[in-house]
Order: sequence, then structure tokens, then C-alpha cells
Amino acid sequence: MYSTHDRRFYTRLVRPRGPRAPRPAPPAGDPAGAPPRPAPPRPPRPADKNLSSRVRFLVKDLIDLRASKWVPRREATRAKKIDEIHAEAEQALGVQIPKAGDFAAMGRGGGRDVELFPALRSEAGATGGSKYTHKTGTGDVSSGLLGEFVPKATPPVPTGNADLTAEELARKTKSLIEEFVQVGDEKELLICVAEIQAPHLESMTKLTTDMAMTMIDQTSERDQGMVLKLAGVLSRKGLVAAKDVQDGLSPLLGDFADLALDYPHAPRLLGSMVGAFVADGVLPITAFPALLLPIEDAAARRDLALYAINHLRSRHDDARLGAMFRENGISGAAFLAHDPGFDGDLPDVSDWLKEHDLSFIPA
Repeated sequence: MYSTHDRRFYTRLVRPRGPRAPRPAPPAGDPAGAPPRPAPPRPPRPADKNLSSRVRFLVKDLIDLRASKWVPRREATRAKKIDEIHAEAEQALGVQIPKAGDFAAMGRGGGRDVELFPALRSEAGATGGSKYTHKTGTGDVSSGLLGEFVPKATPPVPTGNADLTAEELARKTKSLIEEFVQVGDEKELLICVAEIQAPHLESMTKLTTDMAMTMIDQTSERDQGMVLKLAGVLSRKGLVAAKDVQDGLSPLLGDFADLALDYPHAPRLLGSMVGAFVADGVLPITAFPALLLPIEDAAARRDLALYAINHLRSRHDDARLGAMFRENGISGAAFLAHDPGFDGDLPDVSDWLKEHDLSFIPA
């Protein structure tokens, strides 16, 4: 081991020798002798995974406390005296709680009379029941404590949101569809639909358009089925009308050629949605020509019609569907006809119906 003298000797050996390096000149514009500039803030360090969660949360709480200028977010809890508890209860309940000394005075036979219960609002006005109860006009029995009796109000039926803007409608509609696709809660769906009902914005038409676009944009068959289920819930509850569906789907079907290029499965999905609305009774069978004729490409129009009719066949038998077409005077040529000069060589309507086993539809 080295002695203290040796350590001092070696320490002097490693000391730097020669002139000191000159300090760098201050930047231009800074006066001589000015205090140094503060160092730039350090980037936040990643959380040390070796620290326990308790220590990390304590450090975060300390940082938040410093950011709020050392004002705590919540008041410090402390033990309360019995008088403070009584005072808070009296203020919250609106009654006077007897003190312990009042009971002692009653036991000695002196002092004032103390009511053990709050005063009754009315003993003579109660119609039915004892003097401590009050029967309302609807037959509900309530307590007769101090204060005016306020019957439980029935929540009003929403008649529409007149203050809803177009931007809010778009955001709420998108959120409504996404939430139902993920959760499938029908009760929550009805509440959300009541919030977006705005006749001045044609909210249900907007909802139909967004449902169709969301269904086309989904890649999961489960999510596509949930959007179709959403359309069924709206139909059963009577929340959408035929005009809402027609006005909501017409813009998409009018640009169907471009839509089918971007989404090859659009004929299947839109056709299933049209068939679902017809099967649920929202759309009449007579809506087929009005919805499908705006599709200029006859081949694409027939593809969409085939999916719509097949969806109808999954809900009704062929005999009933054929009777529906005949009773309403709808033939296949009304929405399946083609222009040979524009559409090229396509089979006739009767041949196409036979090819796809749809002979129950009059050609």
C-alpha cells in the first residue's frame, strides 16, 4: 500500500502543466461580464423501468404540483370533530340535529322540548296513509318532511336538436356508428340517435349515407355485419323512413362506377343494405327502379340488384317475392334493361333472370 506522502506525490505528477486554455469569447451582442445564458432544457428522459410504479407516480405528482405553482389539486383530509359532522349534515339535509346536551336536559325534566324528528310539512292535508305520509295525485306515497314536495318528473321525449350544427352532426354520426360496430348496444344507440335528430339538417339521411360508406370501408366481415345490424335496428324502431334511405343512398348509387373501382365489394355490400331495408318494410319494392336506374353501367346495376334480391330471398320465399313484384307492377326490365350500344353484348333480361334462378320475377 502507498503511504500518504506517495499519494500526494503522484497526485502532483498528474496535474496539468503549461498555460491554461483561454476561455471562448462571448457571442456578439453580449456585454462583457454578462451572466452566462441558461442551458437549453433537457429532453425528457424515458421512464426508468427499474423504478417501482409507486416511485414513478410520486415523481409525476411532484412535477404536476410544481407546474401548478405548489397548489395541491385536492384538499388535505383531516379528522373532523363531531360538531363539524353535525353541522355539515344539517346543511345538507336541511334539518336540525339535537345535541347531546339537549337529551341530558330532557332527562332532568328541565330545558326545552326537542323534536327527535323534523317537523312535518302537513298532517291534515295528507290524503290516505298515516299522518307521516303524503299521497300524491299519481298514487305515490312520499314522506311529509319539511320543504315543498316535488314529484318525480317524467323525462321529456326528445323532439329534435335544433341547435345542432352540421359539423357536430358529422362528428356525432360517425361516433354513433363506430360505437355500435364495436359494442352493439341497442339502448345506447337509441340515446345517441335521439341526440342527433335534427330535421333542419336531415340527420337521418346523413346517418344512412354514413352507414353505407362505413360498411363499404370495413374490411372485416364482422364489422360489415354490425353495420347491417345497425340498419335493421333503425328499421325496426321506425327511426328511418323511405325518404331518408333513398336520399341517403342516391348520391352513392349515382357515382357507383367510381365507387366500385375503389371498393370492388361495393355491389355486394350496398345490395345487401338495399335488400335489408326492403325486407324490413322501410323501402317499398317499387323503390328498386328509382334506386338502381341512376347506375349507368348495366352490368354493375345487375350485380347490385342480384345481391339485393338474394338478401330478400334469405328473408322471404320466392313465391311471396314474385307476388310482390307482380302486385306492384314491377318487372325485371324496369331496372335490369341494358343498352346494347353502350353496354355491349349482355344477355337479355329474361335470360339473365333464368341464369341466376330468378324466374319468379316477371321479365
